[in-house]
Amino acid sequence: EGITDGQAGITEKQKGITDKQEGITDGQEGITDKQEGITDGQGGITDGQEGITDNQGGITDGQEGNKDGQGGITGGQEGITDKQEGITDGQGGITDGQEGITDKQEGITDGQKSITDKQEGITD
Repeated sequence: EGITDGQAGITEKQKGITDKQEGITDGQEGITDKQEGITDGQGGITDGQEGITDNQGGITDGQEGNKDGQGGITGGQEGITDKQEGITDGQGGITDGQEGITDKQEGITDGQKSITDKQEGITD
């Protein structure tokens, strides 16, 4: 009976060892799962960093677009200024032309007076 009891005790101890080995296996699987989770997290961080880089590139492109747009606005404003100066010059030319007409009209008036004087001279 003592031998039988001893054998039963050995069987129980072997079962305990088996349980512990299964526990170790479960623990190792848990570690593997955590390592996979860490790898996934690192992948997520990498994706996030790439997203930030893309956004920064977009900001840079936008800033360059704004600079180009401002250059275009400046060019347009300079063009308007040039046209306004051209209008001013044209108005000056018109004024000069009008003064020339006035001078010619005065010359005609003088010529008419001279004719009148000559006619009076003839009459005299």
